Amino acid sequence: STLALGTLNSQFPSGYFIVSQQLTVESLPCLGEKVELNGTIAKTKQSGALDFKLCQIKVERESKPIISLDTILIKPIANSLEKVPMSQEAPFWDQAIYWRTFTPEEVYTFAQLSGDTNNIHLGPAPIVQGMLLFLTIEDYLAVKQLASKSIHVQYLKPVNANEPISLYAQNKVIFGFVKDRCCFKFKVLED
Repeated sequence: STLALGTLNSQFPSGYFIVSQQLTVESLPCLGEKVELNGTIAKTKQSGALDFKLCQIKVERESKPIISLDTILIKPIANSLEKVPMSQEAPFWDQAIYWRTFTPEEVYTFAQLSGDTNNIHLGPAPIVQGMLLFLTIEDYLAVKQLASKSIHVQYLKPVNANEPISLYAQNKVIFGFVKDRCCFKFKVLED
């Protein structure tokens, strides 16, 4: 399946990265068995500040899929993360919004209050604690009356203090961006 995904690279420019994958295995091929490998870009969408691609990879035996891999790739559109107000009507918005910037002092204070004295949070360019991001986003969503009972968090890249963070949400997943990189995602599992 990974090989088929690699064969699609020539169909779109660089700068995309994997956000999520779903693998389904009906059965495994036997060593030396003849199988077909098919990869397609099933859907392309540009929404707000992001370009999305859904790649579908299939390993087939006698034209029947035995392994399927759906991969969502995203790429921020250059200079499209602007400060815009979030709509009060829609629980999940369709454009990137400026969320906030953490100051070094906020990171230092949270390190003291939480007891998280990891050096990455205490230097001249401190990294924002994952728990600080989590708690602050939960508060933000609660103020917008979007609180949830269950969220799955995935931290993809570090966020440094003094870096403006923009949010984008789609299908109950909130992506946090700094410049052109996706740094975290929050998936709402239960409202």
